[in-house]
Amino acid sequence: MRHCDKCKVDIADEINNCPLCGRDISNGNVEQSFLCYPDNKVWTSKRNAIINFLFWASIFGMAISIFVELLIFHKISYNWYVITGVALFVIDFIMPMKFRWSFSAASLIIGLSICAYILFLELFTNSFGWGLNYVIPLFILFMSLYSTFIIILRNYYKGYEFVVCLLTFAILSVVVFLYNFLSNLIVWPSLVAFLTSVTCFIGFLIFRFKKVKNEFEKSFFI
Repeated sequence: MRHCDKCKVDIADEINNCPLCGRDISNGNVEQSFLCYPDNKVWTSKRNAIINFLFWASIFGMAISIFVELLIFHKISYNWYVITGVALFVIDFIMPMKFRWSFSAASLIIGLSICAYILFLELFTNSFGWGLNYVIPLFILFMSLYSTFIIILRNYYKGYEFVVCLLTFAILSVVVFLYNFLSNLIVWPSLVAFLTSVTCFIGFLIFRFKKVKNEFEKSFFI
């Protein structure tokens, strides 16, 4: 029986390469120096170089835009859109790649940052009525359904991945609905988001019970 000292596993004699790391073990435990994921230093350095380039390119572009506006108008007005756009790009794209956030964590942060950006646009432009009334509730509805779909698709009933995301948007849907209701604003989009989000979360809690899940699968031949 052959042995791969890199993966610490025993392998059948007729196999010449370790099925885990791919190294050649036909001549015994010969030390090899090669690159493979996730220890591929070449891939990692290229990835970091691209991330750094995108980050500094966005910062440099923002600085040029601010300088031009200050030079011409002597104040910052439209560049607030540029600044917040760059901040959104860094939070939603650069940081998840740089720090290798998990899928659920990245989804949560991206969802919250988009809601915050929509609210900023509504407040900054003084065009009340479209953000909190329509766009944010419908986006919360989308994120709740998206989180629920991922939980079902990837069978996350036993774990808590994406549960935090679903719970966060369920709570946020309640807050937005109460604000619209108490402010005498349009409530039907936020009410739909609120009912859907809470229903999705309650449904998740119910399906955590194995008996309920098994009965559901039997009833619908899943």
